[in-house]
Amino acid sequence: MDVTRLTTFIICWYFLKRTVDALTLEESEEEEPTDLTLMGYNMKEIPFGTHSLISSNFAYNRIQNLVAYELYRKYYKNLEILILGHNLLSSIHLDTFREIRQLKRLDLSFNNLTSLEPNTFRYNTRLEKLDLTFNNISFDQERPFLKSLSIKTLLLSHNEITHVFDISFAKIPNLEMLLLDGNPLFYVSKRCFAYLHRLEYVNLAHTNVYRLVGSMFTVVPRLVDLTETNLAKKFEPPLRKVRSNQLIMLINIDG
Repeated sequence: MDVTRLTTFIICWYFLKRTVDALTLEESEEEEPTDLTLMGYNMKEIPFGTHSLISSNFAYNRIQNLVAYELYRKYYKNLEILILGHNLLSSIHLDTFREIRQLKRLDLSFNNLTSLEPNTFRYNTRLEKLDLTFNNISFDQERPFLKSLSIKTLLLSHNEITHVFDISFAKIPNLEMLLLDGNPLFYVSKRCFAYLHRLEYVNLAHTNVYRLVGSMFTVVPRLVDLTETNLAKKFEPPLRKVRSNQLIMLINIDG
């Protein structure tokens, strides 16, 4: 084989190898999905996944319980977003989310939950948003609802909350947004929000709240929604969304 033909062969071999390597890499990347959506399949439990998954949506199924280490055992170690809304969840084990340390957003709305263990998210130090809308949750006078330094947004709209106690949010000090609208809420303790030093927005709309006092807040929120509350109906026109300066005046008048 002369030098010219040998050189041509080597060049062709080089580019062929590059092409094969590129195709192999593309196939390898395709085999590592980052998103899994299985909505409306009547599943009764979470299926096995892969540690490459970042986001999973299992809404509109028939999942009833979550057991200890379930997500870790089923290869969801790196999950950041998990949606389990519109299922039949009635219980969640204390260690269900253990080892899922990247979790940032969790949707448990439209289920049958009545409570959670306060330490349920003790290992989820990146969890920022928790949606518990439309469950059957109420608060215990003897213990905090949850313990978390990372949760910033907590949605508790349309549950069975009648009382908010001093201790209810005491262990979620970095809350910025808190939604309690649509609850049969009529008792709010005098220091129920006092531990929330970063609170910016509270939604109390469509509850039976009839007064606010200064001791409730360490930092006055930027906005409080009082739409259709007993307190709002004391004024003409009825109050709706009240900004911080108006809230201070309201506390001074009504408190």
